[in-house]
Amino acid sequence: MTTCKRRAVWGVLAIGVLSAAGCAQGEVHVLNTAEGGVDVQLGDDEVNDVTADGGALLYTNECFDGPIVVTYAGGRTVKLAVPICPGQELVVTDEGVELVEAESTT
Repeated sequence: MTTCKRRAVWGVLAIGVLSAAGCAQGEVHVLNTAEGGVDVQLGDDEVNDVTADGGALLYTNECFDGPIVVTYAGGRTVKLAVPICPGQELVVTDEGVELVEAESTT
């Protein structure tokens, strides 16, 4: 095998090892159990139109800086002055908003 081919093989192996060694993305969950749809703002990012009894799943390795702002269909807003990170779930109900640890799927 030529030197060039060996380097290419090692490069592919290195990329595979790095991918398997923690480069997989985490998840941030948004669950809406309220009677109407909501819009959710996670810091600078916005998740529009999370339907009633619906949700959203965001793949990320980063935390979303606060505030978390939930706007209900009627115009009411609820703010949480905290970040949300992978492994956490934002639960929206008619009564308010709660940040909890997401249930493991494994």
